[in-house]
Amino acid sequence: MSRHSQSLANWQALSDQLPESCLRIASYNVHGCRGTDGRKDASRIAGVIAELECDTVGLQEVDYRLDYIAGRLGMQAVPGLMEMVEDPQLDRDSVRYGYRALREITDVTLPDDARQWRAWYAAHGIETTEKFRKMERD
Repeated sequence: MSRHSQSLANWQALSDQLPESCLRIASYNVHGCRGTDGRKDASRIAGVIAELECDTVGLQEVDYRLDYIAGRLGMQAVPGLMEMVEDPQLDRDSVRYGYRALREITDVTLPDDARQWRAWYAAHGIETTEKFRKMERD
């Protein structure tokens, strides 16, 4: 049995002990929808999430086909901070909050300008993600 199968089996055993009224929440780093075989496949990721049978799932590193995954699961996609600050329908205070959160998370001082943040992320996103992973392991 693979490590993935074992973890899902353990999850299912726990879930089976909980009443139906219990809210089921999961967190899942989808690594850009790339599996351990290196193949990028949003459909496969949606299948794994469906197996969890959760009410709410927090996804990390989902830079590929978020709308497809949400639609396939019948869930609502709530975008990340970059998408939030670029949303033209969002009020000014919420946009400012998004930029402030970006600055606090990254320790980078950039203006409230989505193009500059996207350029920074393209140049430094991988190293910053690795820094966070190292902090989690320590």
